[in-house]
Amino acid sequence: MKKLSLVLVLFFCALGTMLAQRTITGTLTDEAGEALIGASIVVKGAEGVGTTSDIDGSFSLEVPAGYDVLIFSYTGYGTREETLGVSNVLNISLVEGVTVGEVVVTALGIQRDEKAVGYAVQQVGSDAIEKSGSSTAL
Repeated sequence: MKKLSLVLVLFFCALGTMLAQRTITGTLTDEAGEALIGASIVVKGAEGVGTTSDIDGSFSLEVPAGYDVLIFSYTGYGTREETLGVSNVLNISLVEGVTVGEVVVTALGIQRDEKAVGYAVQQVGSDAIEKSGSSTAL
C-alpha cells in the first residue's frame, strides 16, 4: 500500500509540473514573408529559457508558469517583445532596421573603439577583396 501511495504521489507531482508549463509554437518571418533562420526567442525574465528558429522559421518553446512575455531578435532586425495571450501559436514578423556600421576585431574578445586600440590596426575594404582574384567557388 505504501508503494502504491508513493507512486501515485510522484505521478501527480510530475503531472502538476507538466501542466504548469505551456508550449508556444509558431513561425518567425521578415516583412516579405521569408523565414528567419536561427532567430532567437527567449522568455523575458526566465534566465536560460529560450530557443532558435529552424530552417522554416518555425519554433517551439516551453514557457514556465508565471512568465508571459517572449522576446524575438535577429541580427539586422529590430527586437520585438510579445505578450502571450490565450493562443499557443504565434506568427511573428520582424522589421528590418538595425544596421551594423563598423566592426573592430581585437584579441581575446576585447571590445574597443578603433581609436582606442593601442596596437596595429588594419582595415580591409571590399575593393581589396575583389582585386585579390580569389574564388571561393568549388
